[in-house]
Amino acid sequence: VGPVAWAPVTTAGGVLLVQRDALLLLDPATGAEVAKRPMRDAGLRSAAVTSGGTYVVSGDQVLIALR
Repeated sequence: VGPVAWAPVTTAGGVLLVQRDALLLLDPATGAEVAKRPMRDAGLRSAAVTSGGTYVVSGDQVLIALR
């Protein structure tokens, strides 16, 4: 998996890990990778998951909304 930048977030689809350059979704039962969204040079720091989408904060303090 590699280094993570924020505490894991439990979602309906699995466990979301924030890496500095990607979002990674893992199967909570097996730990297998379900999905990965590369976000090059974003320097991701944190994430929040709501019913309206996933929100991440970049290293330069920009809020990014993913829906």
